[in-house]
Amino acid sequence: MNDEKSEFKKYWAIIGNYKWLILGGSFFCMAATLIISLLIPPVYESSLILEMGELYPPPEENIKHEVEIIEEPMSAVEILKSRDFLEAARRELGLKLPLRKIEDRLEVVQVVELTRFQRTESPLVKLTYEGNSPRLIVNFLDVLARRLIAQHTPEYENTIRMLKEKINNMEEMIEAEKKLIASQEEYKKEIRKAVRLVQEGITEYDKKLNEIDFSETERVEALFLKSSLNSMKEQIIELQKEFNEANLAIGEAEEKIQEARDRIANFQGFINLTKNTTIRTAAVEPEDPVRPNKLLNTLVAGGLALLLLTVFSLFRYYLRTEN
Repeated sequence: MNDEKSEFKKYWAIIGNYKWLILGGSFFCMAATLIISLLIPPVYESSLILEMGELYPPPEENIKHEVEIIEEPMSAVEILKSRDFLEAARRELGLKLPLRKIEDRLEVVQVVELTRFQRTESPLVKLTYEGNSPRLIVNFLDVLARRLIAQHTPEYENTIRMLKEKINNMEEMIEAEKKLIASQEEYKKEIRKAVRLVQEGITEYDKKLNEIDFSETERVEALFLKSSLNSMKEQIIELQKEFNEANLAIGEAEEKIQEARDRIANFQGFINLTKNTTIRTAAVEPEDPVRPNKLLNTLVAGGLALLLLTVFSLFRYYLRTEN
C-alpha cells in the first residue's frame, strides 16, 4: 500500500515539474482551436417535410375502389436527389456551388415510423440541406419542394376534373329524369281527364239504359248502349293500365335520381379526399449553426492536449532517468 502511494506521489511530482508545459500547451491548443473555429464559416442546417398526394379516381364498374398515391415516397426520393432535378433548382436560384457539393449537402429520406412491434413506412419525405446562408438553405429546399409539387399537380388536377365530369354527368341525368317525371305527371293528368270523361259517359249511358223500356222497338237501342257501355269500361281499364305504367316510370326515375345523388355524394367525397403533394412542415431559417461547435471543439482540444502532454512529460522523464 505504501509502495502504491509513493508511486503516485512520484508521478504527481513528475507532472508538477512539467506543469507549465502541460498547462501552457493545453491552453495554447484550446486558443488555437477556438481561433480556427471562429475563422471557419458557420454551417447551418434546415429541413422540410413533403407529404405525397393521394388520388381517388372514379371507380370502374365492378372494380373495388382503392386510393392511389401520386408518387411512391422512394421514387420521390430518387427524383429529388437526381442530378437533373438539382441542376434545375441550382439554375433557378443562380447558385455557383458545384453540383457535386450540392449533392453532398443534401439528404433526402423517406420518413419511417417506428413502433414497438413494427416498422411502418409513411407517405412523408424529409429533405435536409446544409450551407453557409440560412436564407439560401430555406430557398433551396422550397425550390425543390415546389418543383416536385408542380410535377404532381397535372395528375391531381386530372383526377379532380374526371370526378367533376362524373358529377356533371349525374346532374344531367337527374335533370333528364326530372323532365321525364314532369312529363309523366302531365300524362297522368290527361289520363285522369280522360277517365272522368269516360266515367261521365258511363253514367249517362247507365241513366239511358235505366230509362229504356225493353220492348221490341227499343231492343236495338239497348244493345247499342250496352255495347258502348262495355267499350267505355274497357277504355277505363286501358287508361288505368297507362296510369299505372306512368307511375312505374316515375318510380323508376325517382330511383335513378336517388342513385345518382348517392353517386354524386361519393364523387364529392372522393374530391374532398383527393389531395396534391403538399409541404407538411416548411423549412425554417436556422438561428444557430450546426458546426463548428466552438465550445465542444475547444474543450475537446484542451482535453486531448492535456492528456497527450501529460503522457509526453512522463515519457520524457523516464527517457532522461534511463540515460
